Amino acid sequence: ARTRPALTGFRHGGAGPVQLSLALARQLDGIIDFHAMVLPDPSLDGDEAAEPVRVENPDGLTGVLFATSHLVESGGYATCHYGDAAFMESWLKDARFRMVK
Repeated sequence: ARTRPALTGFRHGGAGPVQLSLALARQLDGIIDFHAMVLPDPSLDGDEAAEPVRVENPDGLTGVLFATSHLVESGGYATCHYGDAAFMESWLKDARFRMVK
């Protein structure tokens, strides 16, 4: 069984949820669920489920972007993107990044 490392030296210190997600992804070697597509590709939208996709350095950004398809209530499948800490950090600095609250 894999054990999780303790969060060493971690202090939230008033940082927002974006910074908290990034810090936790770094500390735990995790990925961030963006709950939607952040880039136009890879897109797995369609009538049938698609196999997950892993893309290294997508669209010139650093890191790894993952895509999965999920069933939507209206029928068909939509794409959801996930990224590692390196991708999220690169994405936050990119001119295409927009925060929707």
